[in-house]
Amino acid sequence: MPTTLEAESTLPERYQTTVPETVRRALRLGKRDKIHYAIWSTGEVVLTRAAAVGKDDPVLGQFLDFLVQDIAKYPERLQPIDMSLVQRGRELTAGIEIDLDAALSPQDEWPRLPNRSGEHARRPPGAHPWLDNLRASPGF
Repeated sequence: MPTTLEAESTLPERYQTTVPETVRRALRLGKRDKIHYAIWSTGEVVLTRAAAVGKDDPVLGQFLDFLVQDIAKYPERLQPIDMSLVQRGRELTAGIEIDLDAALSPQDEWPRLPNRSGEHARRPPGAHPWLDNLRASPGF
């Protein structure tokens, strides 16, 4: 990947440095934001803005922590994604628009909360035709 911008900073005796303005702007960093460092097996370090995932979703945060540890422990298991798979995903999602900020409808919330009798409500057949088709397919 070609470099489009480079910056340097000095590491003083206390090992603290100032993040250069160009890097702060590129990562949209503000005061008190956290920075994430990924150290690659090649010795390169990738600096990114840390996401605040763990606070909002502790399960997702734990899963991401697991992935970080697993990748660090077994980097040889990483495999590139086949471009035919990427192309197939693009074909399947062509023309689909998603508003990631829109609230989910009650039938799309998962897991469903128990109803008044204490049972988990089931989605009515046809609520998600793709899921009904998947369940009807062999091997499911």
